[in-house]
Amino acid sequence: MDLYKDILAHLLPNPNEIVEMKCFQALCKIKAILEDESLEDADCYAKIEELLCVLEAFGSNRETRHSL
Repeated sequence: MDLYKDILAHLLPNPNEIVEMKCFQALCKIKAILEDESLEDADCYAKIEELLCVLEAFGSNRETRHSL
């Protein structure tokens, strides 16, 4: 198991930095979706779907009630 950790540590010298970059990218996309004032209230479901797609694109599991 230590060899596995050593290999990963070598490939990902700073995993926190990688995670933070991905999180920031996801938050920027989510913020842009939420700030889109051109949509009517009836488009809220579309906004939720778009947010879920952003999360899914960044590796989030989509097995929720919204995936029906």
